[in-house]
Amino acid sequence: MCNIAGYVGQRRAAPILIEMLKRQEFYDGGMATGIATIHEGKLHWRKVIGDVETLLRETDAMELPGTVGIIHSRPGGGYLHFGHPHIATSGRVASVHNGGSFVLPEERERRNAICTDLASRGHRFLSAVKLENEIVAYPTLASGETVAVGEAFVNYFEDRVAAGLSHEEAMCRATETFYMDLVSVLITEDAPDRIYAQRVSTPMNCVIGEGECYIATSRFAFPDALQDKSFALPLENVCILTADGLTVTNKHHGGERVCEITPKVYAEGYKQIEALLEEKETTYPEVEVFITKNFADVWPERHTETQRAQLGYEVLYQLYREGRLHSETKWTPDGAKQRVYMHIDK
Repeated sequence: MCNIAGYVGQRRAAPILIEMLKRQEFYDGGMATGIATIHEGKLHWRKVIGDVETLLRETDAMELPGTVGIIHSRPGGGYLHFGHPHIATSGRVASVHNGGSFVLPEERERRNAICTDLASRGHRFLSAVKLENEIVAYPTLASGETVAVGEAFVNYFEDRVAAGLSHEEAMCRATETFYMDLVSVLITEDAPDRIYAQRVSTPMNCVIGEGECYIATSRFAFPDALQDKSFALPLENVCILTADGLTVTNKHHGGERVCEITPKVYAEGYKQIEALLEEKETTYPEVEVFITKNFADVWPERHTETQRAQLGYEVLYQLYREGRLHSETKWTPDGAKQRVYMHIDK
């Protein structure tokens, strides 16, 4: 699962974001990492294949200016431009994402057509590459090149703003076109004092402080003194974060029906995830697959989406607060990927 953090306030964002992302590497991420900030109306960004330490070693990310910024780490590496943040063709918009995209044939064809149209009108896709093994969830250009979904998202967002939509409306349109269960976080030079965030079902938590606002994939990211003040962003509505706090707009994505995490669901999740981690060490992706397979009858109603990832994070956070959760980063047997393996004390 990808890790995201965002900060807007009075202090320089880069050191805060880097520390927040380090704290989330406790349970996942670390194979592709990137950061973007805005200072005096100009976007600055850096990204690498590797973890936070690689970002610090190979770039000047810690020195980026600005009091508004976002950062991202994903558990898979590979191509640099498949990593986040994704930057719009103009260089004025940066976005990061966590979640899955549509794979229905009709949706894929529509996205392919949109991306081909964008490319024909001058939008550049730095991630465009001909893959040996096709990834059906990713859009494909007329040239046969595959592009990262996040880069398609940010260019379509910029195109819709240019067509006259508000930032909030353009974000909803891009979400409905390219993603399903996701969270998107975006900054733009057009509004340099704020962060836009939209959560469909994938986790995103918020803390409102004195003259500053934080968001992160999990509560692990927040400073210890603020973790108990965090809350989940509302589902589907575009949210605006500024130094003054959080605004929930009336612009929302209405394509999914997402089940809530009731006390009963949480209790069952805690019991089953506890048993899984007592039995063996495992990775977060395995925890999420476990929830998906074993919780079909636990959610209180029929649904198109559940908050399975949010449930997993909340249970892991509680086990961590109890002092029982431990993790260790290892390479996969083929040496291709780093994975964070977790277990708990019985």
